[in-house]
Amino acid sequence: MIIIPPDKTQDHYTTTTLNDQDVPHESQSLPGPPPAIPKRPNQRNRKRRIRIAACAVVLISLVVVFHSVKYVVNPEMIRHKTKKLFHRPHKPLFNPYTLQTIEKKFLTVPNNESAIAASRKYAGLERKVEILGDDGDVEWSADLEEDQDFADPDAAKYHDAIPAWHGLSKDGDVTGPIIYVKYGRKRDFDSLQESGVDFKGTIALVRYGGVFRGLKVKAAQEAGCIGILIYSDPHDDGAVTVENGYEAWPHGPARNPSSVQRGSVQFISSYPGDPTTPGYPSYKNATRIESTSIPSIPSLPISWNTAKRLLSELGDDLKSKSRIRLLNKVDDKVTPIYNTMAIIPGIVSEQAVIVGNHRDAWVLGAADPTSGTVCMYELVRGLGMLLRDGWTPFRTIILASWDAEEYGLVGSTEWGEDFADWIQAHVVAYLNL
Repeated sequence: MIIIPPDKTQDHYTTTTLNDQDVPHESQSLPGPPPAIPKRPNQRNRKRRIRIAACAVVLISLVVVFHSVKYVVNPEMIRHKTKKLFHRPHKPLFNPYTLQTIEKKFLTVPNNESAIAASRKYAGLERKVEILGDDGDVEWSADLEEDQDFADPDAAKYHDAIPAWHGLSKDGDVTGPIIYVKYGRKRDFDSLQESGVDFKGTIALVRYGGVFRGLKVKAAQEAGCIGILIYSDPHDDGAVTVENGYEAWPHGPARNPSSVQRGSVQFISSYPGDPTTPGYPSYKNATRIESTSIPSIPSLPISWNTAKRLLSELGDDLKSKSRIRLLNKVDDKVTPIYNTMAIIPGIVSEQAVIVGNHRDAWVLGAADPTSGTVCMYELVRGLGMLLRDGWTPFRTIILASWDAEEYGLVGSTEWGEDFADWIQAHVVAYLNL
């Protein structure tokens, strides 16, 4: 018996390819509360021992699986998959071509009914950071693309394939003085406000680090800023900097001054997943709300090269005398995403262990998520060899390749919201690769 999430195919999209079977219904209990059972003095300790024992059994099961698989894992195959599958950038939500080439080789191929609609703002259509003169003319315009250096041929080839922008950022065109606010933490804004600084009508210039980038945007909008620019400061890289004699990547280990950190600015600490469907799955026909977990002011990530030029406008002041224009034009749409999944039925089929990894990336994704995805490939290949030899796992194994993680843990969150009851009843462990 295979235990899978309940079938939710209606006149809308579903989360995963595993939704074409029914879930066994649990036996109905008698109405009314159960009779009270007197607690024994050592009942709490006994429950604790049972929980510890259950965890130990799960860990032992995982160790046995990976101990078996390690004898069929091929390091050369991992290197080959890494180069073959991720030698070019893929957008945070896969385009149809990438979907076909990647997912057909993976576990199962989702069909149109297996998609879940996720609200997101797609790649920046137009982005500008400009210094304006007194007459409003443009005195300087930032180069928002990363430098092309063929010492790293893949990065050079695709240096402008994915724009440098923030996922789920606010569409907007604002102009005002910039103000430097350190790491953009709430306490950084509060400290300046307590000293009499007025943020109204300003564009915050902050460094990456300290807190998640989405919280920097949140703090800026709550302080009264009309926009925010976030840059990567090499002074946060320790001793490995160009100033200390190290060459910049790709000729050395130091940060390239034109590099830009992309990423989502959703307020994930409020709630992750599709920001327009908090707490419930984002089907195509789902009721959507005006989200409170995404920014209300525009933002852009910028390089150290751009930040240096803007910082020079400050002089010895916190606020620039010149006006800065920040333009962030995005395409706001609802589009399907795909979670690709497979099941290996176990002896104890009503208990499941999930092994998961997301597959989307902002650019080439060499470390995130490729390192985990190629491990998933080899795990699947190894498990396949064991199955052909007649092996059966003790517990059911669910293999999951999540989509849209980079936008705010969307794929896994929506699946979790869709099948929360089933997960609580049957999933005993989750391993994230």
